Amino acid sequence: MNSPLAPTTVVKTDPPAPPLKKAAEKLEKTTFKADAKPGNKAEKPKKEKVSKNDEFGFRKGTKTSDAAKMYATGAGATTEEITKALGHAHLNLFKKVGKAGYVQEHTFVKNDKGGLVKKYKLVKKAQKK
Repeated sequence: MNSPLAPTTVVKTDPPAPPLKKAAEKLEKTTFKADAKPGNKAEKPKKEKVSKNDEFGFRKGTKTSDAAKMYATGAGATTEEITKALGHAHLNLFKKVGKAGYVQEHTFVKNDKGGLVKKYKLVKKAQKK
């Protein structure tokens, strides 16, 4: 019979490995791209970056982009022409196109009613050498 005071055998086991040691072992088994042998995987051709912006710095296909094109083409455009075509004059774009290297010029022309209105034109800045 086993009495409560009888000696018992104690089996000692190794303590569990600390988590850092396990992580270090895992890292040793991992292969990184820098360590990989060349030729194991076919290299993917790099895609050319296609700009989502037009030459003025606006997103292609937006009304602001269309307005900038209208202001830059030919003799330019009046705010009335832009408003009729796009619903808004988009005058704030003149501040933004300066970053893309354009300046705003304007002339006065007669409108249908005989009054003078400004006709705006976007012109590329001359590059200094």
